[in-house]
Amino acid sequence: EFTSWRKDSSLEIVVYQGSDRKAGYRLFYRTGSSTGLELVRTSRFGSNALQTYRQSLNLEDKRTHVLLWNRDRFGNMKISVDGKQLMTVTDQSFRDSFSGVSLINNGGDYIISKVALKGAN
Repeated sequence: EFTSWRKDSSLEIVVYQGSDRKAGYRLFYRTGSSTGLELVRTSRFGSNALQTYRQSLNLEDKRTHVLLWNRDRFGNMKISVDGKQLMTVTDQSFRDSFSGVSLINNGGDYIISKVALKGAN
């Protein structure tokens, strides 16, 4: 759950493997952009965009929004905002558990009110 207050910025949600935090997935939320969300896979071979939601989300209304990112053990991912599914993609590049999660603020004004992680080994 988060609130966004400023346009012309981005928020990255990163799930990664390893201590260098480079391999994994990055979900970019870009405010005021015609590309509202982008899911990117990063590995030792470089970065690849897996899917892009090519519409502006305009969440800078100072209200709380719920971003939900699910990934099952088969690599099927679903991303929704406020109950509306915006992206569906399958990627099986990462089979081991993730080491952690990072939130990266790129010039924005966000209030992160809740982060919930659920995993299975």
